Amino acid sequence: MRVFVVASDKKFADKANREAALLAQQIWEKRESLILDVPSGSIDEMIVKASEYDNTVFISDSGDNTTAGAPGDNPQVLEALIRHNVKNTLFAGIVDEEALKQCKNTGINNEIDLVVGGKVDNVFGKPFAIKGKVIYLPSDSLIGTNHESAILDVNGIKVVIMNSRRSFVTLRDFEELDINPLDFNIVVVKLGYLYPELRDIAPVHLIALTSGFCNLDMRTLPFKRVTRPVYPLDLDMTWQSQ
Repeated sequence: MRVFVVASDKKFADKANREAALLAQQIWEKRESLILDVPSGSIDEMIVKASEYDNTVFISDSGDNTTAGAPGDNPQVLEALIRHNVKNTLFAGIVDEEALKQCKNTGINNEIDLVVGGKVDNVFGKPFAIKGKVIYLPSDSLIGTNHESAILDVNGIKVVIMNSRRSFVTLRDFEELDINPLDFNIVVVKLGYLYPELRDIAPVHLIALTSGFCNLDMRTLPFKRVTRPVYPLDLDMTWQSQ
């Protein structure tokens, strides 16, 4: 985090410096209060927590947040959902152009074995084998666009396979795939905070602090070329604005 105060004239430079230092010190003193405003934790913790609610729970796969630059092809959350044997869940979605082509070649209502993800993000995510039934193929209006998608039913988990990096941020993104997100117990999206339209309808929102190119848990990242001490790697450090 950085603080900038812009002076309209050089004669205010000293005043600007004092205000910047004051603001920086206030931020530092409130650092432990700068937290996410929704419950967060590991994906396993968030899946367990989701079972506590009777309404639809949106879980953000924040480490693979496509609106923050991540590629959207990390399958770690999908693996966790399958491992927890959840049902009536929507995973929206995973980017894998080759897997989408295989779904289209297989055809609707047919079983398919796929290996998805781990093509761009092969650091935090690895290719993951799944088996499911093709239950949706893109309509003619979506073929050739970056919204071209297929949907698999993987033992009660609806998995959206996409041809390019995109984000589910509005209801229309779901509706064009004939999906109502509120029909599911869990909806996983590759976001951080939900965008306003989804936040307005989401009964519950949880953030999974997953690994990936947009990892929010900075203390888990393998920093090698930083001057220590540095917050938050060194929680007991002291600092004073100049």
